[in-house]
Amino acid sequence: MPIFRGKTFVSAVSDYKDSVRAGLRSNLNLSAEVSQIDGVTLNDKDRVLLAGQSSAVQNGIYTWSSATNKLTRSDDANSSFELSAGNKVYVEEGNTHAKTTWVLVTAGVITPGNTSIVFSKESQIGTTDVSGTYGTANKALTVTVSDTGKIDSISETEINVDGGTY
Repeated sequence: MPIFRGKTFVSAVSDYKDSVRAGLRSNLNLSAEVSQIDGVTLNDKDRVLLAGQSSAVQNGIYTWSSATNKLTRSDDANSSFELSAGNKVYVEEGNTHAKTTWVLVTAGVITPGNTSIVFSKESQIGTTDVSGTYGTANKALTVTVSDTGKIDSISETEINVDGGTY
């Protein structure tokens, strides 16, 4: 059955999931109460992406309830019919993962709660200002790049070879 969002038609077999408000790439205790993810204070029914659980079977898209202060698997991502390799989800807000797109890379049949689910950060919208003049005759540049290819930092290092400076 086709899906309509506003005036836009989206295929029923689309790889795109509805966006999530925040995402987390570190472990979160799912039995504990939570009210913030990546610096975002959650509102009732906010969707979040967990992509760094110690047990990868807990990774996935969740919905937060203000009644319980807990996360439960989202209705569109809680069965093997709703998840497959190539699914993409956009993270709207957060201190670390705002404006990022994530892709599900787990192959084969995925059963949430039983299958290890792996999401990989695919891209990030926005710019990082690393403008400036770098490098001299006696310094090398060290460029730190994120897993998506974005330059995170540039620093200079003195070049010392055999005790001499060049």
